[in-house]
Amino acid sequence: MLFALLILLLGAKHPPPLNDITKLDTKRIMVGVLAFAVLIAAFVPIPMSAVVTDSSFEMTPMDDTNRTIVPGQLVVFEVLVQNTGNTKENISFEKVSSPTGWVVTFGEEGTTYSETYDMLLNVSGESVLTVMVESSSDSLLGNSSVTIGGTAVTSASEFNARMTFNLTVMTPEVELWVSDDGQDVLPGDSVVSHLIVNNTGEGDVNLTFVARDLPGLVAVLLYEDAADANSSGTLEAAVPASGDITVSIEVFVWASAEPGEKTVFIDVFYLSAHVGTVEVTFVVA
Repeated sequence: MLFALLILLLGAKHPPPLNDITKLDTKRIMVGVLAFAVLIAAFVPIPMSAVVTDSSFEMTPMDDTNRTIVPGQLVVFEVLVQNTGNTKENISFEKVSSPTGWVVTFGEEGTTYSETYDMLLNVSGESVLTVMVESSSDSLLGNSSVTIGGTAVTSASEFNARMTFNLTVMTPEVELWVSDDGQDVLPGDSVVSHLIVNNTGEGDVNLTFVARDLPGLVAVLLYEDAADANSSGTLEAAVPASGDITVSIEVFVWASAEPGEKTVFIDVFYLSAHVGTVEVTFVVA
């Protein structure tokens, strides 16, 4: 409208040049070419528009999300977090759901682990989030799951992502066998057999050993070290992850015990869960 008004007032014809005989010199031609080049370089084929803030991110498990866990123990997961948005992000992580009494903590290498954690990522940045899941000592055996969530919030948008870990709660993976079994023992004497306990699981386990159903006129001592022997027929011992221990089973026979083959039963417990039973036989000569 403005330009139409100017044409109406000034006319459509351009006034003639004052000098149309003298040609442009090289300097003025170069200035004209430069101005045309600037026009081409500054031309925008697509009109400028506002950039919408994208605060998205991805969580990718770095190991299997299906694991086994022993009541009262800890398992560790690692999750690769990638900023797929177009802005610097502060991502907050927390537990969404878990069985009652379970504790979930988060952190990165060199940080303090806590039940909520904030991770700062630049555009296209990535980092490894460590997730520690600790089950309660009274966890029921069977299948359980833990879900975690991450939230990135900016002034213009919010993005949420979740990940679920599936855990099978089971008794410790231990193997039990007896060496030096079936020995002869004289009345009034004692004999020692050895129970080998092999922990094939991923965490240390504390086991309780209990002798039961003792034959008449027989007593049993359980110990790892003879100096720690006790007269109650019970023992508590820690078995390291992927390691083993040897429990000594010393059987005392009274002088008046009747001859023949006899058996002692040793029950093994983890917390209140029964792990297994071994039989120790000996022959009173």
